[in-house]
Amino acid sequence: MGAAARKPAAALLPIWLICLVCASRAGAQPYIGVNYGEVADNLPSPDETAKLLKSTSISKVRLYGVDAGLIRALAGSGISVVVGVANGDIPSLAADPAAASRWLAANVLPFVPATTISTVAVGNEVLESGDASWPRRCCRPCRTSAPRPPRGGDGAAGIRFSTVNTMGVMAQSDPPSTGAFHPDVAPQLQQILAFLSRTGAPFMINPYPWFAYQSDPRPETLSFCLFQPNAGRVDGGSRIRYTNMFDAQLDAVKSALVRAGYGSVDIVVAETGWPTKGDAGEPGATAENARAYVSNLVAHLRSGAGTPLMPGKSVETYLFALYDEDLKPGPTSERSFGLYHTDLTMAYDAGLTSSTPAAGGGGAAQAKQAGGWCVARDGASDAELQVDLDYACSQLGVDCGAIQPGGACFEPNTVRAHAAYAMNQLYQAAGRHPWNCDFRASAALTSENPSRSDDGTVEATNAWWKANTNGQSDLMKFRKGLPEYLDQMDKMFTGNTIDGSTSFVAGECGTIDLDGGSSDEEAADEGLYNIIHNESDMDFFLANGPEERMIIIEQAAPVDVVSAAATHCVDPWDDLQEMMMAELEDAEDDDAFIYGMYQYALHIDKHLNRAEYRQPAMTGLEWVQRKLGDSKACYSMFRMSPPMFHRLHDLLVQSYGLKSSAKSTSVEALGMFLWMIGAPQSFRQAEDRFERSLGTVSNMLNKVLKCMVKLAADIIKPVDPQFRTMHPRLRNPRCTVAAI
Repeated sequence: MGAAARKPAAALLPIWLICLVCASRAGAQPYIGVNYGEVADNLPSPDETAKLLKSTSISKVRLYGVDAGLIRALAGSGISVVVGVANGDIPSLAADPAAASRWLAANVLPFVPATTISTVAVGNEVLESGDASWPRRCCRPCRTSAPRPPRGGDGAAGIRFSTVNTMGVMAQSDPPSTGAFHPDVAPQLQQILAFLSRTGAPFMINPYPWFAYQSDPRPETLSFCLFQPNAGRVDGGSRIRYTNMFDAQLDAVKSALVRAGYGSVDIVVAETGWPTKGDAGEPGATAENARAYVSNLVAHLRSGAGTPLMPGKSVETYLFALYDEDLKPGPTSERSFGLYHTDLTMAYDAGLTSSTPAAGGGGAAQAKQAGGWCVARDGASDAELQVDLDYACSQLGVDCGAIQPGGACFEPNTVRAHAAYAMNQLYQAAGRHPWNCDFRASAALTSENPSRSDDGTVEATNAWWKANTNGQSDLMKFRKGLPEYLDQMDKMFTGNTIDGSTSFVAGECGTIDLDGGSSDEEAADEGLYNIIHNESDMDFFLANGPEERMIIIEQAAPVDVVSAAATHCVDPWDDLQEMMMAELEDAEDDDAFIYGMYQYALHIDKHLNRAEYRQPAMTGLEWVQRKLGDSKACYSMFRMSPPMFHRLHDLLVQSYGLKSSAKSTSVEALGMFLWMIGAPQSFRQAEDRFERSLGTVSNMLNKVLKCMVKLAADIIKPVDPQFRTMHPRLRNPRCTVAAI
């Protein structure tokens, strides 16, 4: 582990060592691992450590070297192992290719397949070591073909080979969209990334929000680092609001990989953690903060939410560390990252035991089971709840419109009531896990519905309506009750549907009777149409009470109204409305009844008979990002390399006013522009490719075009702006005559 702020030295790993085995791709798994450091003199035995790991939900362990005892103890456990090539071993292995093969034969092959070895990490933070002798001692070209491993080498199939880096390889990480690698290590990283991309191995990085907090020890930064309620930070380039430092750091690395042309390379978090103790100059190093960070991180990973730039995918993450390491040099914090004490007791409960889900806060951690509702805890102050309220309302999937002035849940207008509503919205939207009811111990789970009113009715939450209305937001209007005369309306329209027995062509008179049934004249004398157009029948209808009217409607409804309308080339509903208005003064209640039926019919046609909303398999932004992750595809689609794309994007954003909007990002807009003018592509093709309306396509194209015109004005300039001289070629008489 190393500080993220160290400036990287110009160094190069012995890439040929990584090339010893052609690793097949092993997909990143959304499970949690732990680092096993051995800089201590009081560690438990390998068997005790293996037993401890088996009692947790930890499914991976990373070693900094090769501990044969622990590797054997984990045989058959299902826990995969990352073994490491120590930094001190790299020079000797680099000097002799045969030595590298012997290392593999001695330290990997004897343990597989009994123990699952997933990765070999060649060195730890070598590029940031600051050792100027590394380039001279370790630089070797990456050979295109690796020597065949010794006997049993087939057991190495599927093992990934990579190296571990700190955030020190980043020249820029804030905001995440500007993420870029440091120029001092960019050449070496290009070779490493090319190998990782070719073999499907991951880029291993050590993001530590702990170090970020040390450089900015404000309360709001602490909340941002610990996954606790906070106002969030908006990335000015992507317009994405980040609510935790972990996601921001990973997305900065993702942006750097995309800029380097290797956006398809997976990321593995090789180390991350928070110390339980520290020196006087190390604010925030407490067991409570360590518990908050690790437990909230575990909950975040288990949710499968991913990061804004890598959604729906939990990044493979190794927590630092399993035990404290009492022999480590440096400040107290360096020796205090352990999840467990060396006597096998927990340093704090991070929710990693096999039977206990991770919990981010006191209220959720003490809940016995998921479900119910998340409400404000008794004793929580209004100041605490206001922070929780602001945080919950800023999260994706949470709609706080109901607690705004005029909203259905605005009353009672108190911070506690509004916070309870927002916290429960977030809890329901996030999956109703105990750890989703966090809020720094200011919330608690309850099995009693807090929305139940005095009369026993229950108002369903926005999350419930969203889940049960299939995306038709118009149905939200029924939250306050069903339409009037619902039962009568259902009876009126029973059987009055198009069943295919007749057909009607708009603009033509007459009906095609597929069954050879009754004539047009017979149809005109029956059914609801006859009631509407016969004044005496309508008077009789209005003279009856509601029950008698329903009997008349039930008898008339089976007659095909559409057929009658086609026969007479009129719209019966227009006639119904006209007659209703004429009778308004004489029979107000009756007309209200008929008008209600009319409005119900319109509502059914407008809001319920709709096709499903179109759900694109891939958004335009996702398509652009995928192409940027593949150099060949990027050039084919945008006619430039990924680094050139990002340089152009950054230039347009910083100097020529290209901005993201609420509906689209500047990256997608530039990608659309280059794609359309490069082929060229039509507006209709862009509408289909980017799943955007024609108006949005036009706006995005014009926005980029205006910026490009400004750029062109700065780049394309005559040598003599006053045109006082003539180019030699124009002095040719033929050119002069042609110009005239």
